[in-house]
Amino acid sequence: MAEIQLRAEVRTIIGKKVKRLRQQDLVPGIVYGGGLEEGVPIQVPRRELVKTLQAAGATNIIQLQVDGRDQPLATVVREVQRDAISHAILHVDFQAVRMDEPIRVDVPIHVVGQAPAVARGEGIVTQLIESLDLEALPSELPHEIVVDVSSLEHIGDLITVAELPIPPGVKVFTDPDVAVVVVQPAGAGEVEEVAEAEEGEPEVVGAEDEEA
Repeated sequence: MAEIQLRAEVRTIIGKKVKRLRQQDLVPGIVYGGGLEEGVPIQVPRRELVKTLQAAGATNIIQLQVDGRDQPLATVVREVQRDAISHAILHVDFQAVRMDEPIRVDVPIHVVGQAPAVARGEGIVTQLIESLDLEALPSELPHEIVVDVSSLEHIGDLITVAELPIPPGVKVFTDPDVAVVVVQPAGAGEVEEVAEAEEGEPEVVGAEDEEA
């Protein structure tokens, strides 16, 4: 696993005043856990943070070098808060971890392959869940779980959580009977979208300027 590094500064600006940080292209955040007595408010450059999040995902370890600390903190990203409209990053939470203790995170699911039912034009593959609730040592957490749909021959064929290729040493908390992907008749997705539209659009609520 490639080592991912990110430099951060201790943050002294808190509350609604963090708007000033964002105007300086800095993202407020916090790091907690892993033996820290209390959470440490931090700020990180936006561009570097975006690159780091793309490389690390939800499971790769980020060596977070906080100014004033002799050693970097091994961390994982716990939460990224974004603006509801622009999707700009508003706040990021890092959890410091011990490499000898398991951690529990949501790992994304990646669908690959082509189902024969789709190739024949009979149906479409619908992904029903986006991630799995997994626990493992930080060094053993997979970056993603790959689901190959090339075995789905007919309408109604599906793959459950129990059938997924889970690496050794990884514990799954998601219900094993939950369907991950299913083949539906062609056009089923369009029918569902129309039905949802008729029920009305959900209200979009903007994120608040919370910050710890």
